[in-house]
Amino acid sequence: MKKLPILIALPHASLRIPIEVRKQILLSRNEIMREKWDTFTAKIFEIPNAHILKATYSRIVVDLNRAPDDCELDEKGFCKNGVVVSKQENGKITFRDTPTKTEIARRVKKYHQPFHAKIKKKFHKSNF
Repeated sequence: MKKLPILIALPHASLRIPIEVRKQILLSRNEIMREKWDTFTAKIFEIPNAHILKATYSRIVVDLNRAPDDCELDEKGFCKNGVVVSKQENGKITFRDTPTKTEIARRVKKYHQPFHAKIKKKFHKSNF
């Protein structure tokens, strides 16, 4: 069956966390599921014949919906809203060691860029 020219990107559809990031996380599994996973989006957007691109990793690793340079730091150096969130909306600290700009850039390169490269590839005319 031929795919339709529809791309559905699901940037928050994974709970997978690489071990090097998992070791740093201070949130419980329930907190991660509640705050960092869009429950059932993969099921809701299961559309026959559409191109579907699901995130491979949780947005606690890197938020694929954010610009790669999106990280506004507060007065204490925490990012409450951005590509790598180091402090949750409720004030809870996310990681044992606050990710540095170098660590954020590494995660963007390793996790964010490949996802967006796949989106660009899917939009290439030869794929539709």
